Amino acid sequence: MNETNSPIQRPLGPLMIDIAGLGLSELERQRLCHPLVGGLILFSRNYQSPEQLEQLTSEVHALREPALPIAIDHEGGRVQRCRHGFTPLPAMRRLGELWERDPRAALTAAGELGLCSRWRTACARRRSVVYAGTRSRLGEKQRHR
Repeated sequence: MNETNSPIQRPLGPLMIDIAGLGLSELERQRLCHPLVGGLILFSRNYQSPEQLEQLTSEVHALREPALPIAIDHEGGRVQRCRHGFTPLPAMRRLGELWERDPRAALTAAGELGLCSRWRTACARRRSVVYAGTRSRLGEKQRHR
């Protein structure tokens, strides 16, 4: 924010950064306003309750225009960053396997989870490929094929 308490007008930069805890420190507010920053990613250390998360995201969005996109590293399956007040997500590999058997059912399941809607977007941060004859420590986090 600037001296008049209005959001800083600044295009989004290329970096997505994180914060240390449940709220913003003054240094984190400054970092989120930096021209190179284009988004915020949250982890389980940043989540206490739906109300706390609403307050945190509102504070982040008030810092600059356009508002920073906020993502949660909530992969599904074993990785559920936000538990209380959130729908548990299956491992994305399971949706891929369902797609192979029945694409319409997979789209329906993804839609019911909010993964295929106008307002929510699920992002894959990387692709993990396991080749035939190899073993993976990623388990259900890897692509389905």
